[in-house]
This record gives sequence, C-alpha cells and structure tokens, in this order.
Amino acid sequence: MPGAIGVVLYMDLLSKTGGSLSIWASEADLRRFVTLPRHRAVMRRYRDRVDVRATTWMTENFSVREAMNQGAQRLERC
Repeated sequence: MPGAIGVVLYMDLLSKTGGSLSIWASEADLRRFVTLPRHRAVMRRYRDRVDVRATTWMTENFSVREAMNQGAQRLERC
C-alpha cells in the first residue's frame, strides 16, 4: 500500500491485551488507509468485542522500542 512502511503486532497473554503499531510515510497515507472500505468493515465487525484506542504522532527518528513506549504512554492518557 502506498505510504505503508511497517507494522508491529503485539499481544500480552497475561493481561489479555494486544494491539498494533503502524508506521506511515505521511498522515495522508494513514488517513487513506483508515478510510478504506476493508479496514472500516473489519473495525465495525470487531467493535463490540474489543476496546479500541488510538493515538498518532510524527517523528523524525524512528525506533520500534521508542515508538512502543511512546504509544503506551499516549494510550494511557486516552
């Protein structure tokens, strides 16, 4: 998909939580993805089964470890 750089999926079996971290070249690329009919259909299908929270930010220097930490901190505030 244009603009998609990568995705990390994670799961914590003890707390029964999980999620994803996706990396996009631009905010426009991310917005294009989340409005795709296929993505919207999946989100609608599972909406009642999960607690969905999301956050976005931009960075010049990317590190998976730093992004996971920053994402966790940002999601705590949601």
